[in-house]
Amino acid sequence: MYLDEGAVQVDRLQANTIQLGYGIGYLPSTLTIDRARLILSASPDSKTYDGTVASSGTVGVAGLATSDTLTATQRYDSAEAGERTLQVDEVAIDIATAETITK
Repeated sequence: MYLDEGAVQVDRLQANTIQLGYGIGYLPSTLTIDRARLILSASPDSKTYDGTVASSGTVGVAGLATSDTLTATQRYDSAEAGERTLQVDEVAIDIATAETITK
């Protein structure tokens, strides 16, 4: 189950109020859910000039939830010869609830 970022009201749990001779009371409270940090990084790559920005490198991923999957590509900032910067591109995250987030 995924919850959105922000404050969530925590109410009484759905449980028996008497367990093993103890009376259990619940106090309402607020739980704050922060966004998870997802880090994507382009991996080092090199190629012979071919007039395209295509890279064969694999995007590094850190912080993805265990049951989620991510697909992404990386590309050069320009098709020109010379020292270039690699950028992460075409990111899609499939979360366990079957929702897809695409950038």
